[in-house]
Amino acid sequence: MGVYRRDERQVVVNAFLERLTTLGELERKYFSKNCHVRDCKYNEEIKFNDQDVGGICYFISGLGALRIYDYEQQKLNYIAFCRPNEPYFIEKDAKEELVAFDDNVVYILIPAFAVKHLREYSTAFNQILINDMINLVNREKLFNSYCYITPMNLRVERILLYLAFFYGVKQEQSWLRLPRRIDQSVVASFARASLSTVNQIIDELCRRGILKKGRRKLMLTQVAVEQFSKQTFFRNLLK
Repeated sequence: MGVYRRDERQVVVNAFLERLTTLGELERKYFSKNCHVRDCKYNEEIKFNDQDVGGICYFISGLGALRIYDYEQQKLNYIAFCRPNEPYFIEKDAKEELVAFDDNVVYILIPAFAVKHLREYSTAFNQILINDMINLVNREKLFNSYCYITPMNLRVERILLYLAFFYGVKQEQSWLRLPRRIDQSVVASFARASLSTVNQIIDELCRRGILKKGRRKLMLTQVAVEQFSKQTFFRNLLK
């Protein structure tokens, strides 16, 4: 885990503050003074210092993942994936862990005391945070309705389309590639399915022309992803 020099740190903070256009000058100075800018490598846990009780993490670049260890089955279960510019609350003694899910991840940490101060004294920051959390809650509700509470074959298919819509990278010839770290085993964990079931469903999607496999990558057609986003209203939540 790396900590930025003051000049590098300020560049990252200033770029992030451009998003928070409604913050006043004093609010920006307080935010800049009390936040932490760090980077880390794949699979490193993102957490506050021991003296901090938690706070909020905003990813600047790279993907994050929220996961929990299943002691009964002795494996990691992925709960969610984290995009840049969305807030993720970190509690000091939470069972879940937030980890870097890209080779290089840059993020901003706002300690709990700073979050509390900004929410109490900054109407603008409070509204930004409320809007962000409403967006995340609505996405979770839609995910449960359209993706998770379905038969397994449809669940895996829709989860792949969901992941491509929110995290996919555009490729040539109208394909969206899933991030490299989201492979069949991660999809199986996220869908609470067996790896063999996921592989069977992926093979069927390949036969239908919706998905194709490459070396260490999964790609879905942009047409199928767009149709899915319209049918499920995820399109309305994309920021």
